Amino acid sequence: MRIAVAQMNTRAGDFEFTAQTMLEYAQRAQQQGAELVIYPAPTLTGLLSVPEADTDGLFADLSETINFLSEKLPIAALIPVVTEFDGNAASEVFLVRNGAVTPLKLTAQIAHMSALARSASSSQDSNEDTVELAKFEAGGLTFGIAFTYEDLDAWQDVDDSLDAVIYLPYFGFAVDDSSSAMGMAVAESRYLGDVEEFDSWLIAANAVGAYGNQVFCGSSFFLSPSGDLVKQAASFSEDMVVCDVDQDTIENFDREDTAGVYNSALTTWGVLATGVRDYTVKSGFDGVFIAVDGSLNSLVTVALASDALGPMRVHVLLLPNKNSRATSAAELLTARLRVNKVAVDSTVFSTLTDTKLVSAYGYTYADQHNYLTLETADKTILALKGTEISSAHSLWPLGDMYHADIVDLARVRNTFSPAIDHTVLENISEVVTDGLENAASTSQERIEFVDYVLTSYLEWNKSISAIVEEMGKVDEVKAIISMLHAHQKDRRNTTEVLEMSSKSLTNAQIPHVSVWQDKIRDTKASESKLVESLRNSLREIQGASMHLSELSVDPTEAREGFKDMLELLKELAQETDTQIGIADPKMWRGPFSEN
Repeated sequence: MRIAVAQMNTRAGDFEFTAQTMLEYAQRAQQQGAELVIYPAPTLTGLLSVPEADTDGLFADLSETINFLSEKLPIAALIPVVTEFDGNAASEVFLVRNGAVTPLKLTAQIAHMSALARSASSSQDSNEDTVELAKFEAGGLTFGIAFTYEDLDAWQDVDDSLDAVIYLPYFGFAVDDSSSAMGMAVAESRYLGDVEEFDSWLIAANAVGAYGNQVFCGSSFFLSPSGDLVKQAASFSEDMVVCDVDQDTIENFDREDTAGVYNSALTTWGVLATGVRDYTVKSGFDGVFIAVDGSLNSLVTVALASDALGPMRVHVLLLPNKNSRATSAAELLTARLRVNKVAVDSTVFSTLTDTKLVSAYGYTYADQHNYLTLETADKTILALKGTEISSAHSLWPLGDMYHADIVDLARVRNTFSPAIDHTVLENISEVVTDGLENAASTSQERIEFVDYVLTSYLEWNKSISAIVEEMGKVDEVKAIISMLHAHQKDRRNTTEVLEMSSKSLTNAQIPHVSVWQDKIRDTKASESKLVESLRNSLREIQGASMHLSELSVDPTEAREGFKDMLELLKELAQETDTQIGIADPKMWRGPFSEN
């Protein structure tokens, strides 16, 4: 069966224009002999959150669009949609064939519930094959659908004969996840293991461009059961790939692309440039504005904007800097890239001595000319310093990249052309120095230390105790986390960040009160007999609560059991640090009451 993947870049919610473009792709696919065309997950609806009040309107427009496509599409098509339900992403995929529309996930859910009902009525275990996973048949082949890694894992556990699994991701690129680079990183991703487990084809249909804060890199692919990358779409641009998918594994393919060595920094640069371009264009801005102080971050941002939009749409304001080296680097960069320098009367800077006033001047200029302001702060700076002022129309392209990563980006950019002065790379400035002088001996090592602590805390959800146990440097670790919490209020306006990691600062749920979480504890506390007794009691209570409907509990027995639990809590509250290993002599300072 010949299958086409239409790798599209669309404006979310523009149903009429998008539907016409989808038709054009389907017609091209038909001309190449394809019997099925697959569209990426964000194609129609994007990833935008829709207010509950607008849900009915969205579904009405979406239904009209799907019906239109069902009448006009010349071949069968898979059309995914991503909406929101109770604050969570809700995905569905429609099989449009011969004028009929079948919601595959809903069909799978109904079949699953029916199987469970039948097994319950017959007092038999439900069949393993009746799982809540979407699948369909076409051209004599059986296809499974996956939207997430969890779905891919679930198909591995299903005893089912699939000819191909179609992967429709609705999460964009992440620096810390090579699999999100799709075909560019097949050799270093999970997909080779997937096809080995499936013993079937893997067809990945990825979007390209920015949808909200997520950026998709394209690079859709066809991976054979034997692990051969048979077809791969272009990266960072729209494309369509067509491939013959057979039941039998064919060892010798007519390959157009082969898996190469994955370059994370190079891919990241391409994704960031795509994100800046799409965010600017789709938001209706005529260009971008950047205040350049000669720091590495500001130079990287200018180079990124120039690559994304072309130099004619990049407008920079060179800020005064006491560091002559930084000033020279900024002047050199603007000359090399030929971006537009904003002309400012010299008296302006002599009058606007305050940094906030200078920034406000730049934001006013940008708004007057319909330019998007590109902020230069990275994730490390935002975490430890926050931001004092920003434009209402700002984007932080580096806001989800750690400071050490910016150095790698600058070096990979200089492989294209020598845009960024090497002296800046050789003398990278420290983000924060107060309290961190003893963290490491060099500036580079201190920056790497800060980034590792932040990554451990924010993205890997490690406690401070665990970080200290691994890294040592108690005072330095505490200082970093303290600064992170202190500047939380200063990051409330940094919502427009290109998300490039598994958890951005915007998505990191840092509690307002996290005293107990951030406390450094003696690791021996977890080995206390009393703590273990409490833990076991809680497990027993939790286990019993899962079967309450099946139990007939005597109220007297329940009351006595609860008293025992209270006595244990009371005993725990009165324990000292020598017995448990906690810093505070009393976990519970007030009186203990059975109320």
